[in-house]
Amino acid sequence: MPDRMKIHYVKPGRPEVIKTDIAKDTRYGLYIVQSESRPDFFRIGATGIHDKGTMRGRLFTTYQRKPSEKNWTTRNLKWKILWVAEIQAGTQFSTVAAEYVIFSHFVRLFSFVDYSGFCSTPEVASMIVDEVRSLEAELEKVIAFQINKE
Repeated sequence: MPDRMKIHYVKPGRPEVIKTDIAKDTRYGLYIVQSESRPDFFRIGATGIHDKGTMRGRLFTTYQRKPSEKNWTTRNLKWKILWVAEIQAGTQFSTVAAEYVIFSHFVRLFSFVDYSGFCSTPEVASMIVDEVRSLEAELEKVIAFQINKE
């Protein structure tokens, strides 16, 4: 695995494990979370694509915001982390490109209910992790190519 991408596997619902593993200054990364209030809702996310904040900040403060009826993500708080990829030497574009790889795969498997959220039965959480893990080699190639191109 290239040094550029460090992938963390976590037990669902254990964000403190990631908090200690992710570097404080890492900006770019990808993640998949499951809603605890609506366990049939899942979300694919990326950090650093708006060129602000850190991955840790996104994972641990964004999902603590006040719920808003206008925002699908905060409306379905709290979220538990299923999978995280820290892209240590990532760029804005390499992260977006890798997120597209995940979206293009998952859009064939699940019904999306928001631009980043999809619906399924809660029991598929481990299958979701297996699916995204099956994409890791492709994610690494896309990230490496985009970083080397830039």
